[in-house]
Amino acid sequence: MSETEPLVRTELLDGGIQLLELSRPRQLNAFNDQLLLELGRAVREADASDAVRAVILTGAGRAFCAGADVRSPWDPATAALGLRRRLNPVILALDDLDKPLIAAVNGTVAGAGLGFIGVADLRIAARQARFVPATAAIGLVPDGGTSYFVPRLIGPGRAFGWLCGGAHIDADTAAGWGLVDEVTDGPVLDRAVEVARGLLESARGASLRFTKELLRLSPRSSLAEQLEAEQRFQDRAQAVN
Repeated sequence: MSETEPLVRTELLDGGIQLLELSRPRQLNAFNDQLLLELGRAVREADASDAVRAVILTGAGRAFCAGADVRSPWDPATAALGLRRRLNPVILALDDLDKPLIAAVNGTVAGAGLGFIGVADLRIAARQARFVPATAAIGLVPDGGTSYFVPRLIGPGRAFGWLCGGAHIDADTAAGWGLVDEVTDGPVLDRAVEVARGLLESARGASLRFTKELLRLSPRSSLAEQLEAEQRFQDRAQAVN
């Protein structure tokens, strides 16, 4: 069943900052098939557009994303498969963005919504944000990249204890663990825009794009491979400058 209103609001802000806002506030921005289709399309369009220099992902209302909408009217026999076919490509598209991706965490993040913040290059949380693993309590396992990103951010031991224990943590705890990079008392979207503009103003040439690519390669490379990649990208950066 298709919802009539767009479920992802897009807006190109001054300076080439593309806003992507999950817009199902009454459902705490839990994603269904339509939202994932719209988000994937918006991410691909942002990646392909020369007018877009950075991307901010946020949520409408009091939540960032409550994970999958288990109340959506899908056939239970095919819902999980459908989500995998829609969700995983969206996470991969976000990960493949050549431009800086900032998660402006305006409120609660639960379940697979953790993948949407984990894939970001920077995570800025509002003071009222809460982080909830959710899956273990209903007999499921982390998905949406959560089992990939979370241990890399907070360490494997803490990730295991948290994802299995299911504790609800606040923004300050998340920052202390390294799950988010900053907590703000002001409007989180304003702060995310400020950070994005600062990055765009400070980095010359293709430095942002190439640095992002190097950091993406790092966890998957040996030291020798990473040293070679650094030299390769350094040559490319000098050619651009």
